[in-house]
Amino acid sequence: MSSLKNCLIVKKKDIYKLKKKLKFKKSARIILHHKFPKQQEMIIAQKKHYYFPVKKNTQSDQSFTILIGKLLILIFDKKGRIKQKILLSKKNNLMCRVKKGTYHCDISLSKFAVHLESKSGVFTKKTNSFGDFPKVDSDIKKILKKNLN
Repeated sequence: MSSLKNCLIVKKKDIYKLKKKLKFKKSARIILHHKFPKQQEMIIAQKKHYYFPVKKNTQSDQSFTILIGKLLILIFDKKGRIKQKILLSKKNNLMCRVKKGTYHCDISLSKFAVHLESKSGVFTKKTNSFGDFPKVDSDIKKILKKNLN
């Protein structure tokens, strides 16, 4: 990354470095915001089939913009049942904005996926709530079996 007086620039080589980190980790990120931001932005790379726990943002909406690969956004109801599946790819849906108070998770369906994630505020226990849904992992594994390619 490089910084100009009033700009932060992410270059292709920064994304390449991020992808290289996936040899040792399931996900990696470039943090674009300051320590206590009003707006949180990150570029996140995930290995195939990796996903973060189901959560909801209680303070703001959250946006996912695909940069490389395919990313599946799952939307859940309050009981942990999958309500909606949104596939982000360069060929179709480029961006998804999840409304605050909506349980969701994102899963890489390609060898790796890179996306830009943004939302207002900081990540804390007050601004995010994790879903306690015992059946979710098995439901997600069924979806991933269908998307083995």
